[in-house]
Amino acid sequence: MLLIATLYLATCSFQVKKRDIAYASVASLMRTMGLVLASKSPMKSLISDHIKEFLALHEKVSFLEVFLKDFEKNNTSGKMIDLEVQIKELATIVEHIIQLRLTEIVTTDDEMQKQKIHERLCDSIKQVTEEFDRVQKESSKFQDKGKQGPKEFWFKIQIQ
Repeated sequence: MLLIATLYLATCSFQVKKRDIAYASVASLMRTMGLVLASKSPMKSLISDHIKEFLALHEKVSFLEVFLKDFEKNNTSGKMIDLEVQIKELATIVEHIIQLRLTEIVTTDDEMQKQKIHERLCDSIKQVTEEFDRVQKESSKFQDKGKQGPKEFWFKIQIQ
């Protein structure tokens, strides 16, 4: 009986940690975007041509951060759903794209190359904003406690 209880507690602990990872990924992305968007940030000048797109993406990520908090409170089953996995992976990819593109811009001396990187950054932001739109629409289906989403709902992002 003790072994079963220990296994159950370990399983619950693992599920909670996986769920925390989804929220942590979104929170990390929010911090990264906040640092880039901060009024005195030197990074803000790097995205000055894309500020509107960044703000739109920030709004969508903010929505999903709230969704994850609320879902965690209402999901009594303790199971991580496919949508949480998708949100985690999408947030991780988006954060990587932002960091990669900004690093490329900073380290490149060639103005033509910088322009190409800016274009790729803008295209990437638009693409991930569309993906967050889809995830946001899917999240609206999860008002019921513990509702499981369709497994075929996966995002597609091309990193150029």
